[in-house]
Amino acid sequence: MNKKKRVLFISVIFLVSAVIYQTVLLTILRGWNDIFQILSIVPLILGTTGSIISIFIPSSYVCFISPDDWQNEKNEWHYSIPKKCHRCGKNPTVATYIKESDGTYAEAILDIGTNNKGDIILGAGSQLTCEIKAIITG
Repeated sequence: MNKKKRVLFISVIFLVSAVIYQTVLLTILRGWNDIFQILSIVPLILGTTGSIISIFIPSSYVCFISPDDWQNEKNEWHYSIPKKCHRCGKNPTVATYIKESDGTYAEAILDIGTNNKGDIILGAGSQLTCEIKAIITG
């Protein structure tokens, strides 16, 4: 688990404890007669729900594309990364790198686009013979 996820996880623990404190100690023990006590629970529950959801939303996606993965259409080579795979939104930022013979990566200049569904489409003028690494951030 990376640092960001740990911080979010700890914040969720604090929010859940605040919800328990608010509902058990303040509301149930004192009674449900004050509307402001009842309304004060709503932001805590919404904040807790939002924090829990944010733990599971990815901040980046890394994709390794082998030369055999590319599809040829009218002498143009394309590779598509569906939105349901990268889960970084409709307009993510994409950086592509080509694997060098020594195993390191150098920046690759590819045509990068998205369709109306949020799928990423990588394009190349000719067939690539080496691995491509795509880093997608939302």
